[in-house]
Amino acid sequence: MANLVGNVKILQEIKAHTSDVTSIELYGSSLLITGSSDKTVRVFRWVVGSGFVEESFSPLTGHKYGVTSVKMSPQVYISKIAAYIEAFRFGCPPHAGGGIGMERVVMLYLGLDNIRKTSMFPRDPKRVTP
Repeated sequence: MANLVGNVKILQEIKAHTSDVTSIELYGSSLLITGSSDKTVRVFRWVVGSGFVEESFSPLTGHKYGVTSVKMSPQVYISKIAAYIEAFRFGCPPHAGGGIGMERVVMLYLGLDNIRKTSMFPRDPKRVTP
């Protein structure tokens, strides 16, 4: 796989997307995030000896159109919220409109007075982004 393109040596080809890759973000020295026309975002971590390996919660799906831009926020560590992101892969179980939500269950279980204290990404007029 050590092809030469001009003066550049190709070390690894990543063939995870099913369509054109339209955006790439290299975050730090170990994370690679890619967006594609196939409506997915994929996250890869650099592993010494193996190269870039796709994370367990990747791909991130549900985009209505092709992904044209990706950007990683320096305040969010994907490894710390991987389980939370993974939960979205499965969605909500059937509940016939009676699903009360995990945040509400946690609020009641812990005896908290505000559901925002149990939400990973609470929204209010002062916090509109995570």
